[in-house]
Amino acid sequence: MLALFDKEDKGRVAFALAIPIGANIGGLGTPIGTPSNAIGESSCRDACSNFFGKWMAFEVFLYCLS
Repeated sequence: MLALFDKEDKGRVAFALAIPIGANIGGLGTPIGTPSNAIGESSCRDACSNFFGKWMAFEVFLYCLS
């Protein structure tokens, strides 16, 4: 994919960084992304319906604030 960009194009660097950053946000946003998320999810699961979606929205929101 990087071969599609010119050598001097700044979009090449942005594209290369977008992959690990996206994976990091996705991993932190899901309940199974880190052990602490799994522990928190198991203790709160009975309190909410549609818990997975609410958890992901909350975690991505917190990540964007930091």
